[in-house]
Amino acid sequence: MSLLAGLSQQGDSIAAHNSDPAAHLNWQRRAITANLTLTAADSPQQNVSSDAARDINLPAESTAQWHFHIHNYGNFALTVKRAGGTTVATLSTGYGGGSVLVSYDGTLVFVS
Repeated sequence: MSLLAGLSQQGDSIAAHNSDPAAHLNWQRRAITANLTLTAADSPQQNVSSDAARDINLPAESTAQWHFHIHNYGNFALTVKRAGGTTVATLSTGYGGGSVLVSYDGTLVFVS
């Protein structure tokens, strides 16, 4: 196989991968009809819409580390809460209207 043929095949697989945002960016788009509880195994990119104002509950703060970038792209406010119920952020409505970055490193929760 020539070098150019190899580049073409590699480019084709990259193009196929990039055409699927969920695979490329590890996004999970959710339309929820009840409160949502995330786990440490969930995708770190969460795009959420809802049928009413809802809560998004973060995973328990245990030994597992996690990181989430949560976006509200719906028409209702979303309240992000720690597992114990303390509010971390309230996300405004509309695509790009509100987002929060939340990380747990095993000892502390970081919010930005």
